[in-house]
Amino acid sequence: MRVPKRYLPRVAGGLWLAVGLGLTVRGLLWWRPWLSAQEALLALALLPLAVLFSSKILLRVARRTLSHIRNLPEKACLFAFQPPRSWLIMGSMILLGILLRRSPLSRDLLGGLYVLMGLALSLTGPRFWILN
Repeated sequence: MRVPKRYLPRVAGGLWLAVGLGLTVRGLLWWRPWLSAQEALLALALLPLAVLFSSKILLRVARRTLSHIRNLPEKACLFAFQPPRSWLIMGSMILLGILLRRSPLSRDLLGGLYVLMGLALSLTGPRFWILN
């Protein structure tokens, strides 16, 4: 399905935001940091880490993705919002998530990792709309 390329940043940002919120919710359900004050403080400490990860790493990826979109023809495939390399990275991250869930790591630890990654993705997703 071909769409005007002006919609592709909305699709990309929406995907990043949706995945980020999903990871955050899943992580919180596994980890449940609200059950103790110490865990709640640790959860709050993840926020600056998520902001740092978002601004230093994921924002660069978002800018490269927007540059890729700008170089597309006026009408492009709906799934062309990411370059092929990014689809491979996304597939690798999905596989890593599956492997981590099947690993012997505790759900508390995995929950913390999911919350960190989910917050970072959630913070970066809307930037596709702002930077566009």
